[in-house]
Amino acid sequence: TMAALELSEALIREQLDAEAGEEPHTVFEITLHNRGLERIGRALGACAKLRVLDLSFNRLETVDGLQVLTELRELRLYCNRISRLGGLGGCTSLQVLQLHGNQLGEEPLGPSFGRDDGLAKLSALHSITLDRNPLTDRGLAALQLGKNAALAMVRLSGTRISSLAPLSRCAKLESIEANANEITSLEGVTGGWPALTELQLSGNRISDLRPLRPLKRLAVLHLNDNALRSLRGLPPLPVLVEL
Repeated sequence: TMAALELSEALIREQLDAEAGEEPHTVFEITLHNRGLERIGRALGACAKLRVLDLSFNRLETVDGLQVLTELRELRLYCNRISRLGGLGGCTSLQVLQLHGNQLGEEPLGPSFGRDDGLAKLSALHSITLDRNPLTDRGLAALQLGKNAALAMVRLSGTRISSLAPLSRCAKLESIEANANEITSLEGVTGGWPALTELQLSGNRISDLRPLRPLKRLAVLHLNDNALRSLRGLPPLPVLVEL
């Protein structure tokens, strides 16, 4: 069998030379999109000032090796094979995390994770995309997104979740996209979202709209393809412009 293709110092240097001839220790952005990578390894330790890293469209299964990037602001990991996120805790400056099109499911932090693991330490995290992962309710709860006080945007379309309860404490949320899931109810969840302006829930199983009442700033609401007989139960939403 072939050895797993690892993100090596040589590969980083080759990429930097092809772009602007920068040195690893000064570079702010690296793009290694669609390079067949299967492992991250330790080579990124030399890139201490890295702010943006694109590892999308590779074959990565874990994120081991990224925890050294304490200055990283944006991480693009979409369209890989990632099933475990343990090891991101060191990326404490991270603001944008793109994880759509991966394999995060019932145990996105692995079978044995400590209380501090996962995404709870990413105190600057502003947006996360988790669409098209086989993510379950248990898996979403394990990510502990309620501890990310700055979180404003979550994308969760096309997963296996049936509840948004794990997001109920994300008080800064402005936008939630959770189309094409199995969500049945919003009961007891929406009261913690005073800043929410956009809620996309098409293709779910919602039948009761009364829990939307606290969402006084909601401007965009998508509810096509749910279990609604009519919109009669829709509470007054003062700034709603798109339904």
